[in-house]
Amino acid sequence: MRVLLVEDDPVTATLEEALLQAAGFTCDVAELGEVGLTLAESYSDYDVIVLDLVLPDVMGCDLIRSWRSDGVETPILIVSGDLDASKAGLGLGANDFLSKPFENTELIARIRALAAPPRAV
Repeated sequence: MRVLLVEDDPVTATLEEALLQAAGFTCDVAELGEVGLTLAESYSDYDVIVLDLVLPDVMGCDLIRSWRSDGVETPILIVSGDLDASKAGLGLGANDFLSKPFENTELIARIRALAAPPRAV
C-alpha cells in the first residue's frame, strides 16, 4: 500500500513515516502543501493521502478543494487537532478525519479502512 503523507512538522512527519513503514506501507512525505499537491496529481497510485491541515504554504482545505476539482479520487484522511477545520475538510471531499493526538493503531486502522475496496451489499 502506498501512502502520501503531507505533514510540515519534521518530528511528526518522521514518526508517522516510521509508523507507516513498520506497518508495511510505502510512504512518500511532503513537508509543503505545494509538494503534496504536485505528488498527488502526478502519481495516481497512492492508496491514501494523510493530510495535516495547517501547512506553512497553503491550507489543507485548499489542497482538498484543488485535488477534488482536478479529479484526484484518492481517499483523504485528515489528521488535525482542529475539529472545525476537519469538518470543513470533510465538506470539501475528504473521506475521514483523525484528531491529534491519536493512537498509532487508530491511524493504521483508518488508513487500511480507506484503502479497502468497497464491499458489495
